[in-house]
Amino acid sequence: SNASVYGVCVRRRGWVRARYLIVTGCGSHGVYLTDGGYLNALYCCVAGNAAIGVGASRGSSFHSWQGVLVHNLSLGLSLGGNATGAISGESARISGNGSDGVYVNRGSVLLLSDGRVENNGRYGIHCSRNATADMTYAVVVDNGSIDINAVSYGYVYAAESTYATTSPAVNTVGNEYAYIDV
Repeated sequence: SNASVYGVCVRRRGWVRARYLIVTGCGSHGVYLTDGGYLNALYCCVAGNAAIGVGASRGSSFHSWQGVLVHNLSLGLSLGGNATGAISGESARISGNGSDGVYVNRGSVLLLSDGRVENNGRYGIHCSRNATADMTYAVVVDNGSIDINAVSYGYVYAAESTYATTSPAVNTVGNEYAYIDV
């Protein structure tokens, strides 16, 4: 914690498994994964970082059981460039982040099972540019602008999930061919 740039950095197909990981107060990302880096974090807390809680790009993966990504200045979880994020567990929470709870972009995939995405500054889930978000039994509510937002061929599957606002409307093509399915 309190690192000048990244609290945890995994790159070039590096692999880390951590239990009870706590990353707070870093100058940029709490966790940064790139070029195939992989982090499996059980019971993690990534909070209060100056930019992004967890950022994964370029084929990287972030998996968390009961993860908590809260009160980061920008995004809670950012997935871009064919990255994968999997968050599960009834105590998992992505909340109170300054911008989006989860930003899924450029061919990336989010798997969210159980857990809550709430009280983020802009969107709960933002899915764009051929990315996919697959949510099961998730609660995505009380986010600043829209709970689930899909644009530019983004696809969201929200089976058995709770949410209030979506764009486009559920089961309607819109926002440059995006779709939210239930």
